[in-house]
Amino acid sequence: MIQIKPYFILFFVGLSLIVTTLQADTFYKVYDTKSALVQYEIKGSGDMTDNSSIQVEGSASLVFRDWGTMKLYKEKYIESTVGAAKHTKILSKLTLEDYGTVYEVDFEKEKIEKRIDPLIREALRTGKDLSTQNSEELTTKGQKLGRISVLGYPCEEWKHNGKKICYYKGIPLQEEFSVLGITVTKRAVFFEMDKNISDDSFVLPTFEEDESKGYLLAENSGHATQNAKESNQMIMTAPISDDNLSLQDENDIRDELTTDLFHKQKDLLPILLVEMREARVCLENAENKIEANECLANVLKIKEKMSGEVDESCKVTLWIESAKEKKLDKIEERILNMKRRMPCIRRSQNLDDLSACMQEELE
Repeated sequence: MIQIKPYFILFFVGLSLIVTTLQADTFYKVYDTKSALVQYEIKGSGDMTDNSSIQVEGSASLVFRDWGTMKLYKEKYIESTVGAAKHTKILSKLTLEDYGTVYEVDFEKEKIEKRIDPLIREALRTGKDLSTQNSEELTTKGQKLGRISVLGYPCEEWKHNGKKICYYKGIPLQEEFSVLGITVTKRAVFFEMDKNISDDSFVLPTFEEDESKGYLLAENSGHATQNAKESNQMIMTAPISDDNLSLQDENDIRDELTTDLFHKQKDLLPILLVEMREARVCLENAENKIEANECLANVLKIKEKMSGEVDESCKVTLWIESAKEKKLDKIEERILNMKRRMPCIRRSQNLDDLSACMQEELE
């Protein structure tokens, strides 16, 4: 019988402890804390043209567990064009990463795109510490700006890929970047670590699921969140910023946006005038507020197309004789004002021209 000497036993025990320690220190993680919940406030504003500006307001949240192997980011913001040509747009985004399987929600099309991220899958297989890799990326390619305090947490602020981002344990607590010449800030308003994050935090809407195509191969296995109840839509059909956009790209996109807005407004204003005339005749014969609101239905639809919002102030809540006369006088005044501006509107060549035509009505 072979006898194992005591010092060999001690050697193997020591080797086992070393291997266990190495494995504990080198496992897959994206952040330097096991779990967290962050809620953000999004704000931004800037000039679009000489006579109009854009305001951005919204919120976002990031929740993760298992060091980031399971995480969900959702975002929703309202983009408002302020000026003579008014328009409001709500944009939403939701992305779930589940151990290398990525789900991206398109709220507009009510679809979910599912794909596999091979880089994450490989990192999971090899136990790569991505938090260390991200730190090295910042050190080699970014510029350290110093430290600031967000919600009482000391975070390091870096400038990288055109953004200023402040990190605490690898978690972004504040971001500042420029989109189409607009300065946008996303700042944490709530932050809590080491939470017990339940499965309910990672549910997806019950939209139809599409397998992605291309180099990111689709996975056919089931997923726990496929049949989950639809979560609250707190959140953008496209990211609020794109690190790969050059200044020329941003200018081109801004020009395209203003051109699209101009043509939309210019096309709808003459239609609005026609509908207001029809409504004026209809209101004359309306006997109650239900009939009066039916008369204004098409006017409200056109105004909603133009602004992206329902004009509640235009609806009739009272239809007695005095209220009727007041409503008729108001719509008649708007018809006359619009008729007077119509030659200017037809001559307008861009959003600034159109804004100048409509500016007097705002005053």
